[in-house]
Amino acid sequence: VLLVPGSSPQHPEKRWPAASYGALARMLIDRGLTPVLLGTEAEAEATAAVADVAPESLDLTGRTSIFEIGGLAERAVGAVGNDTGPMHLIAAKGCPSVVLYSGATRPSQTAQRGPAVTILQEADLATLPPERVADALAALQTSQDQEQAVG
Repeated sequence: VLLVPGSSPQHPEKRWPAASYGALARMLIDRGLTPVLLGTEAEAEATAAVADVAPESLDLTGRTSIFEIGGLAERAVGAVGNDTGPMHLIAAKGCPSVVLYSGATRPSQTAQRGPAVTILQEADLATLPPERVADALAALQTSQDQEQAVG
């Protein structure tokens, strides 16, 4: 599962806390999934905080191009990230994606598009519980599995 805990440095209010990503990563590991951490060197502090809580994660911080992120998205079972550029590509590639929005942005105008996207918005992302995000991702994955079984 791709995790994209960063966002533009000018907009820290658009970031779900790294501790919440860490809790989510632990939940994913407990479900037998490997969290894959994506971000630029500017986001290394956030991805390192997640890796500290979930050292089983694969940390690709600063090691992927936009093209490689697209390839990862085609193979991942899901993705969770803030409202940031890579999540637009990941969602467009068809990867089941949960995108997290604070009150600073209107998803009705800028939301990611793709066949399996769930938008979760909270005025303050710090109040968004990791369990809610994990449940939204599991629901997307279940929906995708059912579509593949029928198709």
